[in-house]
Amino acid sequence: MQRTLRSFMRERALPALALVAFAIPALPARASNDAQRYLVISKRGHHTGMRRDAIDAGGRLVLDLPQIHTLVMTSSDAAFQEAVVRSSHLRHVLLDHVVPVAPPSPLLDDPVRFAVGSGGGAIGNLVVIPDPAFGEAGLLWNIESINAPTFWQKTLGDAAVKVGIADTGIDSTHIELSGQVASVVDFTTTENPMLCSSVKGLPTDDQLATAFSAPRTTDFHGHGSAVAGIVAAALNGTGVNGIAPAVQLVSLKIAQNCGLAYDSTILSAIVYAAANQIDVVNFSFSEYLDPTNPAQKQLYGRYVAAVKYALSQGTLIVAAAGDDHTRLGAGGKVVSHGLLADAPGGADAFGKFEVPGGIRGVLAVAATANVVNAPSASCPADSLAAGSHQWCKRRSALQFSLTLRSRTMSSWV
Repeated sequence: MQRTLRSFMRERALPALALVAFAIPALPARASNDAQRYLVISKRGHHTGMRRDAIDAGGRLVLDLPQIHTLVMTSSDAAFQEAVVRSSHLRHVLLDHVVPVAPPSPLLDDPVRFAVGSGGGAIGNLVVIPDPAFGEAGLLWNIESINAPTFWQKTLGDAAVKVGIADTGIDSTHIELSGQVASVVDFTTTENPMLCSSVKGLPTDDQLATAFSAPRTTDFHGHGSAVAGIVAAALNGTGVNGIAPAVQLVSLKIAQNCGLAYDSTILSAIVYAAANQIDVVNFSFSEYLDPTNPAQKQLYGRYVAAVKYALSQGTLIVAAAGDDHTRLGAGGKVVSHGLLADAPGGADAFGKFEVPGGIRGVLAVAATANVVNAPSASCPADSLAAGSHQWCKRRSALQFSLTLRSRTMSSWV
């Protein structure tokens, strides 16, 4: 019997938490030997013909996503895009882009150490005593804010539920995560070139696996493991436990140690999860797309199609609303001006669309009931550093934002 999202939400309600989003512009992807990586979108009902034409035009098939009428191709032929455009099966062709899934890794400064341990003790009766770290006053306020300890007396999650963590991987040798990971799918094997080496000049995960005698599919960054721990760290009398320690985790590795992923890889993870009956997929990041850019508008449509397919298969997508203090409208459109960054440091995302968090049908997670610091006459330099989480906002920045909003509203009148 086909699952339905409604029955899943009713029978297996699961607390979900998405972490951070990064408002960093996407980068055009470059493949080896000056090849380019493309998203080739076929007309409905023309997917097979489009695949044949794209290959005949000199493209190499990397991913085939018929569920969303999309092919991922690479080609070093400068005339490839022009040749594909002539196909009667084509709807649109655009360059694949690179998305920051996680902030830069401290790996080279602090090499990864693998904590090897047992999977922990039995859960036993539902009279739950949380792991020791919960005794530290104020440390795990986020868990308290969603009343997780109260719900633990009723449920620790359903062992039949699979939660996909689409991120930098999961370190399943960690004492909190060993025994929690049901399966691993590494989507970074389709990277061409490997993003960490070509974009950031960092070693690939293959190289790190050799250097550390570790599994290639593990998490050499840490972001994915942190997210996995929030969801389902073991209730084992050590450290912390996750929100739903009884569920099964599926590592959907979409990024390596540098935290970069192709848009096509993210889309592929959504499609895979839906096709393989993964109940929930967590994306702890988002990006902004500009609807005035034809290619980005088409890319937005691919995210819409992927989420729609996931919902049709009973898979719930959970994504971060972001760290940018923006207000989202219908479809993820940013309807407020100014970010938390010091003006003119933060890019104004007004009018852009957030994906995947803003897509209709996605459960977007944002912080609530937190006090925002009042604007200050001056701010410490480290609170304004590029790529950091800005925690101080200058009065001048606030005035900058209000001025932008006033100008925009005047243009509406």
